[in-house]
Amino acid sequence: MLFAHIDLAGGQSLAAFGTDWLYVLLPAAGMFLVALALALYGRDGRPRPLRDFETGAAKLLGLPTWVAAPIVILTGAMLFAVVGFFWDVAWHIAIGRDEFLFSPPHVCLLLGLGLMGTAGLSGAIAATRGGADVGWRRGRIRVPYGSAVFIVSGAVAMVGFGVDELWHWAYGLDVTMWSPPHLSMIAAALFSPMAAWLLLAEAGPGAGKRLVRYGLLGLWSSATLIGLSAWQLEFDLGVPQWQQAFHPLLVVMAGGFALTAARAALGRGWALFTMARFVVIRGLLLLLTASVWGLPQPRFVPYVGAAIAVELAFVLTRGRTPVQTALAAGVGVATLGLASAAWITGVWSWNPWTAGLAQAWLPIAATALGAAVLGMAFGRVVSHRPSGIRAGQVAAALAAVVIAALSLVPRTTPQASVTIRTQLAGEGLVQVEVAPYPADAFDGAERLQVMAWQGGGLVVEPLRLVSPGRYRTTQPVPYGGRWKTMVRVAKGSDLGAIPLSMPADPEISALAVDLQPLQRTAFAAESTIMLREAHDGPTWPSIVGFGFVGLGVSAIIGLLLAGTVGLDRRRRAPGWTNTKPADGVLESARVLLTGAAGGIGRATRQALERQGARVVGIDLCPDPAGAETIVADVRSDEDMRRAVDEAAQRMGGLDIVIANAGIGLADDSSLPPSADAHNLMQVNLFGAWRAVGESAEHLRRSTHPNGGRIVVIGSGLARANVPFAAAYTAAKRGLVGYAEVLRLELMGELSVSVVQPAYIQTAIHDVPALSGASLEGLVRVETVNDAAAAIVAACETGRRELGSSPLTSLELWFARHFPKAVDRAVAQRMRRIDRHRPRPDFGRSPQSQAVQPRSPSTSDAAEVGAAEVGAAGNVHR
Repeated sequence: MLFAHIDLAGGQSLAAFGTDWLYVLLPAAGMFLVALALALYGRDGRPRPLRDFETGAAKLLGLPTWVAAPIVILTGAMLFAVVGFFWDVAWHIAIGRDEFLFSPPHVCLLLGLGLMGTAGLSGAIAATRGGADVGWRRGRIRVPYGSAVFIVSGAVAMVGFGVDELWHWAYGLDVTMWSPPHLSMIAAALFSPMAAWLLLAEAGPGAGKRLVRYGLLGLWSSATLIGLSAWQLEFDLGVPQWQQAFHPLLVVMAGGFALTAARAALGRGWALFTMARFVVIRGLLLLLTASVWGLPQPRFVPYVGAAIAVELAFVLTRGRTPVQTALAAGVGVATLGLASAAWITGVWSWNPWTAGLAQAWLPIAATALGAAVLGMAFGRVVSHRPSGIRAGQVAAALAAVVIAALSLVPRTTPQASVTIRTQLAGEGLVQVEVAPYPADAFDGAERLQVMAWQGGGLVVEPLRLVSPGRYRTTQPVPYGGRWKTMVRVAKGSDLGAIPLSMPADPEISALAVDLQPLQRTAFAAESTIMLREAHDGPTWPSIVGFGFVGLGVSAIIGLLLAGTVGLDRRRRAPGWTNTKPADGVLESARVLLTGAAGGIGRATRQALERQGARVVGIDLCPDPAGAETIVADVRSDEDMRRAVDEAAQRMGGLDIVIANAGIGLADDSSLPPSADAHNLMQVNLFGAWRAVGESAEHLRRSTHPNGGRIVVIGSGLARANVPFAAAYTAAKRGLVGYAEVLRLELMGELSVSVVQPAYIQTAIHDVPALSGASLEGLVRVETVNDAAAAIVAACETGRRELGSSPLTSLELWFARHFPKAVDRAVAQRMRRIDRHRPRPDFGRSPQSQAVQPRSPSTSDAAEVGAAEVGAAGNVHR
């Protein structure tokens, strides 16, 4: 029955594990005392435990409460999760399956994974309470990017425990890391150090006390390497259940990403420092596992060669692009790093690497290169610099890692039979000799051994070639009692095993396998022998399990990617303290910006100037703050020709033009177009066309390293629909079409980007609100800084199209591919809103006169984005 063994987790569990519970209770008590001390330290007035804890953590670390509190909680969570993980896997290898859901290792894991979700919630609560301008925003709710990953990871992990029980009920108890529920829990934990790094970076450059900041950066860089190395634990503990080539692939994946990220983010020597901390922490875990608990040694690869290779790659490619440096680091990890790891495995690994692994060089090399590119992008972003890696290159790198790993998933059964002779070598010990047929069946095998496990320990004894076609153990191996002793072979995808001696197991109706002095038999699929407890079951739990893993892991990775992109955008936004120019990407760039006096225009000017660019604006009136602005009307050919030539003369040329000027209009789409609608087309569509057309010849003469760039400001309404915005929608969709044709015509000469902002609240919405066309409650809100950051990103990268935030980009993709679903969602929300307010009144009917166009004003305005409706009058951005 499902959850049948939970009732064994009470007194019997306490009696069975005895003093092992101290390894859980003492750290838990220590965490409680730390939390209590921080709450007392932060207390000011009447006791409020949660707020006092947040305040105390913030005072101690010098970080905002929405960063400090999650960091403190997550540190404890990682301690419990890592200890519980190593303890649990080593326990199963040495002892076998356990009969207690709430065993000490499981409780450690539960505490760690539960605290991970708690850390995320604490960050979201603190950010929402303080109204912090961070991460994901929905109404009043604020969730930092890192906290969002913690929340989802914690939820996936905790649900994974329930799915684990379902899996055991359907298919029997397993002792592998690779079942779907185990994968979900491992993935949730191993990505959390990257989320912590993201959270710390989101606090801004220079946040926190200097020693605290560098201490945390060092901790999370090493924790990232430890987390990614968790996939290797079965190889480290000597019981791999996949192709041996997976081990070097996992090594270069972890080393390529974590060491490159550390070096890119923290500077010279940090790949070595990260490796050193990794060795110290893993050494302590080894002592705890082997010496304290008496379980098998986790013999890990220390990444010495990989760290040296990454440092050399950065030195030798100084002045090169980030992509070139990342590829050099990947090559170094796949050569020097892999060679040193191979030597180390030959010295003390349970399964030394052999020359046969060279056949898998292509997926291993692809993984090293892809992981290094991803690590470079992540490391540069969390250090508040442009990633230097294009979105397509990131996608290609991620695809390379995934495809390479999947290529090594197949497992087949060896087509060979063997003759096995055994000779007793003392009480409970046996020597084994194996002769395969055909005689060369084992030539080039990566693993050929006799393994005994789950008898209270682990023994792995290689079978050595003693004569042609004959292999023999040099040391006796245990058998009998609770030991499960077997012959194992791995050659490429062929993974086979033959049981020599196994105890009877009435709980799973398994008969004993008695040791035979001589037997002739064929290999069975290794998984059927290693996972003896498993049995067939219904199909639906498998669908649930693998579906849950796929969705959960995809959500975690997706949030990490989106958070990294969001942080990269945030670096470009105005108003972030201490942000420095982005490696000179826009240094001395000469920018012409239309609609420069309005909300998005003003924020964009500030962001560009902070990056070292010179900006000349075009607007209807001089900028009230005195910024360099040419007075002109984008509706006038003569004005725009004069303004563009004057701007080019002032700056000595043009490198970038940003067509940002625009006005908004809310009107009844069932009526003929008003004069305001005609005027809107002149500004939003033809005004942008004029700005680009008059600037193109100047841009062709650009001497900037990036060449000339054109950025037009579209709208979410170029992809989605909302009521009463026909004129605005038509103009923006026309503008996107114009940009796409222009890009084709100018291919190889100038880059053309379209930025699609979301709904942004400014004074432009006052008039529509008076007519009843308010968008309050209808759409998600973003800020002018979000739009400005996206525009600067387009200027830096020349990307084809991007939204004002990662979430906006996702919404635009959804609107493009599922328009009916988006229309239904908008209509449903409109019906809900209409119950509380009358239909908008725009003051005209089919018989009325067309509204006369008003003169555009320079009041503060913003882009009408993923569902914005503008004012009834005309307002330049």
